[in-house]
Amino acid sequence: MTAYFTFNPFYISFELYLIFFFIVLLFFYKLKIIRYISLIAATILLAGLGPSKVSQSRLLGDSSFVGQVIEEPYISGQSQHLIVKDQKGKSRVDVITNQFPEYRFGEGLKIKGKIEPVKNSKYYTKNKGYFLTNGINYSVYYPEITRQEEVRQNFIEKTFIKFRASMINIRKSYESIISRVLPEPEAGLFAGILLGSRSDLSNQTKDLLAKVGVIHIIALSGYNITVIAEALRKLTKHFSPKLGFYFSILGIWAFVCATGFSASVVRAAIMGSVVLYAKKIGRQANPIISILLASSLMVLTNPYILVYDIGFQLSFAAVCGMIFFTPLCEKFFSILGRYFAPIMAGTFAAQIFTIPIISYYFGRVSVISLAANILVLPFIPLLMLVGFVTTTVGFVSLWLAEKLAYLSYIFLAYFFAVSEKLGSLPYAEGKIQISIISMFLIYLVLLEIIVINRRLVAKKNN
Repeated sequence: MTAYFTFNPFYISFELYLIFFFIVLLFFYKLKIIRYISLIAATILLAGLGPSKVSQSRLLGDSSFVGQVIEEPYISGQSQHLIVKDQKGKSRVDVITNQFPEYRFGEGLKIKGKIEPVKNSKYYTKNKGYFLTNGINYSVYYPEITRQEEVRQNFIEKTFIKFRASMINIRKSYESIISRVLPEPEAGLFAGILLGSRSDLSNQTKDLLAKVGVIHIIALSGYNITVIAEALRKLTKHFSPKLGFYFSILGIWAFVCATGFSASVVRAAIMGSVVLYAKKIGRQANPIISILLASSLMVLTNPYILVYDIGFQLSFAAVCGMIFFTPLCEKFFSILGRYFAPIMAGTFAAQIFTIPIISYYFGRVSVISLAANILVLPFIPLLMLVGFVTTTVGFVSLWLAEKLAYLSYIFLAYFFAVSEKLGSLPYAEGKIQISIISMFLIYLVLLEIIVINRRLVAKKNN
């Protein structure tokens, strides 16, 4: 097995812009250690050096290998998609097979078929980001598959796989309870809000949520992490504050394992861990430090996410908007009262910072997103809390969970009613495709507004 780095010619326009914007934000806040780490990550990207690519000719052609399913399989149409890691060379292979029999995360498989470099795949151009961010080297389609009892692993790998498999099983148990106590499409939407699951959401529902600008409610975020951390902390604080800290950290990362390491939840988990550690040592956490640390670590671990993971880009932009732009927006929403004003200001700030990326990638902007979020977002925390209690009760009594689920159903039905009403309005969505230069200028203007506002605030305080 020979590992090597290679120049990547795709770092040309948008990719270089992302690196530049990333560095600008890092220098915007003078924290030396974060700045140095992030500059290393940016330098790696700028030089065109991505994660190591493994050359392993023994896998090419008609051959077989034994490996392990290292990501949750997903169904697309009548096909099942697997990422299998070869136990000898540690290469990752994209496997497409029939929908049945279903395979599980962590399962050992013997794959036999025509194995090709992933760049030769007919799906490579369309799904280049998927292959690169997942470190996939090869592909094989509809091979012969035989289940294996055991796959050779070291202790750390085996422990992690078992732990993550158990967390996934717990999450699936929650999904099963949700599907039994709520009808569709409410069950699918609720599973998305609480657990980030999108498999049960129809394309029609996804399109509706995107059209009215509330698709982000099914993306796991900091609130999910906060609920878990606070629940564990309160359950254990009577025994020992130190125990509460460690249980909270464990709970956060167990949730990450269960839900699949999406960019938004990993970012939220790192930031949540920083906040908890700051509380443990008696200091106040700085959100700017937290987001820069989270982003730097994620980019260093996998540089390709900066370029190809739209979820990472949107998550990073949204949080930056909430940190830097919310104070500027709060004065305009003060009329909504002490509870609603911060929610709406934060939502508006996040949307302002994500609209350019959405327009650049998807060529559309929701005109009614602010109205939809005002009507929907205030109820999300309550729905998540009620829903979590309901599904947890379902492990003990499904009958009682069905009764408690009525409250969740009322909220979910209300969300659908609002989305359908607003989505039916003419011109609810604008078809706007901006260029990379336009996006660059928009973010420069936003950055300048933040700088000017900070100077005015500082002058006023002095």
